[in-house]
Amino acid sequence: MMLRNTSNAVYRVAYESVSKLSRKLNAAKNIDELSSVFDQYLKYLFNFNALRVHIVVGSDHYYFVFPLKDENETEFWENEVLNFEEGLLENGVPICQNLNAEQANSLIGDDVQNPVLWGWNFQYEDYCAVTSLIADENNQFSSKETEILGLVVDLFTLKYYELITKAQLVEKNKLLEEAVDIIKQKNNWINQIISDQQNVIDERTKQLRYQNEQLMQLSVLNAHQVREPLSRVMGLLDLISFVEGDEFEEEILPKMKESAKDLDEALQVVINKSIEEIVNVFDINSDKM
Repeated sequence: MMLRNTSNAVYRVAYESVSKLSRKLNAAKNIDELSSVFDQYLKYLFNFNALRVHIVVGSDHYYFVFPLKDENETEFWENEVLNFEEGLLENGVPICQNLNAEQANSLIGDDVQNPVLWGWNFQYEDYCAVTSLIADENNQFSSKETEILGLVVDLFTLKYYELITKAQLVEKNKLLEEAVDIIKQKNNWINQIISDQQNVIDERTKQLRYQNEQLMQLSVLNAHQVREPLSRVMGLLDLISFVEGDEFEEEILPKMKESAKDLDEALQVVINKSIEEIVNVFDINSDKM
């Protein structure tokens, strides 16, 4: 009766510690804090020499080792899938095996007495936690403690998955914000190009309108200033066949000279005006280049 009461008291203390651990883990704000809290409370829950939690999320692997002593350079601390973990990942069958001296030295070192390797693959909806534990005569682990171990691994991995999911969301939101900024910059750039093109079109339209106006003026000059003296010359030429030589020299020829002079002056005005407009057009285009 006393043995049962003692056992109940031990488990009651263990579950109280698990409850405290749960509150502490939930309050953790980052992975370092999560690991520190987990490491701090483990020794109050069950005996072990080293505990390894290998979390697999898709193709990503995350490794955590919680020793009672300082970390060393043996296999148990390596960030890669260990041989016995491959079996756990493949078939999910728990293991409990005694380690010989060579195995123990390779996994955890030689400072253990009759070590035993325990292993489980705890499956969750979005990930799994390959968990292994090494215990020895001085730190004996019992199969009765598997329930508590599974419970604390649940708490640890659930919080860890929450933290990395939040971190991934933050990173995705950051990438989305950067993408939105890039799109805004591209839109501003496109709008600026459209605005510049519109300015070019407006300026070009203004130039063409101005040139058309000048062409109209040239047309007026051609119609009035050039055609009038030209018509007089043509009319005088028509009279040549109707007059005698003396009359031609005295009356027709002077008038033809006068009309030719007027025609020359009118042509000079048109030519000068045309040259002026051509120079203006070149000046305008040079300013735009």
